[in-house]
Amino acid sequence: MHERALRLIDLIINGALDEIRPSLDPLKGYNYSLMEGLEEALEDLHERGYLKKELHDVVASCPNCGSEIFLLRAKCPYCGSIKFSRGIVVEHLSCGYSGLAEEFMGPGGRQVCPKCGKELKALGVDHIRVADIYSCASCKGVFSVPLYSYKCLKCGHESSTIELIPREIHRYLVVREALDRDPMSGKIFEVIRRVADIGYRVEGPRVKVKGRSGAEYDFTIAVWEGPDELIAVLDFVRGPVDDEKLLSFFAKSLDVGAREKILVTQVKDSLVEAKASRLGVRVLELEDEGLIGRIGEVLLSSRKGGES
Repeated sequence: MHERALRLIDLIINGALDEIRPSLDPLKGYNYSLMEGLEEALEDLHERGYLKKELHDVVASCPNCGSEIFLLRAKCPYCGSIKFSRGIVVEHLSCGYSGLAEEFMGPGGRQVCPKCGKELKALGVDHIRVADIYSCASCKGVFSVPLYSYKCLKCGHESSTIELIPREIHRYLVVREALDRDPMSGKIFEVIRRVADIGYRVEGPRVKVKGRSGAEYDFTIAVWEGPDELIAVLDFVRGPVDDEKLLSFFAKSLDVGAREKILVTQVKDSLVEAKASRLGVRVLELEDEGLIGRIGEVLLSSRKGGES
């Protein structure tokens, strides 16, 4: 997990963070500098009611790659040429003649009506600006608005306005009351920080791990030593652990090849612990004051065991 993501966890636990607001990078678009690597986890916290999500902005994104950075390109709506120029239509109020401003340019820089020959005085007095128009040098077409397209500066895909995908940008507000009511979330964050401090690579509080069968499984926390050696998987379970939950956790832990399999439960059950022990699954109690230390000891002993 990225250090900034761990820093974010620390801020949430310590009550120093109340809002996560996106920042606008002119080269990348909107991004969450503090949230890098933790987007799914924060969405999970939002779904659980610990973070409130509010709409911050709506931007256009590339339908091919999702980037928000574009080069705006203008073309002739008739032939697609980029060879067009902008002109101003002027009306001479005395005789009613209308034409492009350059038609009124006479000798010596004077403005003269090409119809009646009178010299123009001042804009708004004897002549007015009627409209801005564009004329195409390729097809000779005249139009009031160019056809705009958007070239993505990340992948090069070019889109029309209607093809762009609206993307909602959100900010997150920490719901402190919900976190205070639920001790499990705080424990999960504490475990993530403790494991990271030991020196392992840790992902959570919701992570997908691919098994040898090709299936992907959800775990609360997954721990690696080095780039790809899976040391442990942990699931935090609300309520009691029944046989179905135990066997499901055992099966997915076996498929991903985790060395340590740890279930943290709110309800202690010696019978379940005995069954879990036979399967090589450790069952720990959420309310155990030494929970964080015990998990750290298990991981350290696993590291020593792997080195021997």
